[in-house]
Amino acid sequence: MKDVININYLAPYEINQALIPILRRRKNRSAIVNTSSCTGYYISHGNGLYTVTKLMLDIYSRTTSLENADKIDILSSRPFGVRTPMMNNLKGKLMITAHDCVLSTLADLEQHTSFTGFLHKAIASNFDRLSEVERLKIYDVMFSKFK
Repeated sequence: MKDVININYLAPYEINQALIPILRRRKNRSAIVNTSSCTGYYISHGNGLYTVTKLMLDIYSRTTSLENADKIDILSSRPFGVRTPMMNNLKGKLMITAHDCVLSTLADLEQHTSFTGFLHKAIASNFDRLSEVERLKIYDVMFSKFK
């Protein structure tokens, strides 16, 4: 449990705390992008701790963004599934590569303080129309390889 909290919330928090004073002293505007997860908004079965830590990071990012709006854009990216070794390079309609996740995040950089990226916007809008039970069924299919 401590590892999940340390990796998903405390490490980005500590990095942000170290960077913010440095970035505030710069003459030019700066940006920090924290990677949260859509699971903070679309609850997934069996991922309670992960969901809580990513939601904490998202809320921290949005709050810190308000506190530093005059000098620093602090963004929270909330991608759906990203194909990584941690995800056993799972493939599917909801999964994108890490490279595409970065490009998607950068494309939205100046538009929002919190976003899912253009590759996942259509998916997110479709998820919004589903009930929580329907979402859980989709997650169960997506992540059945990890059980």
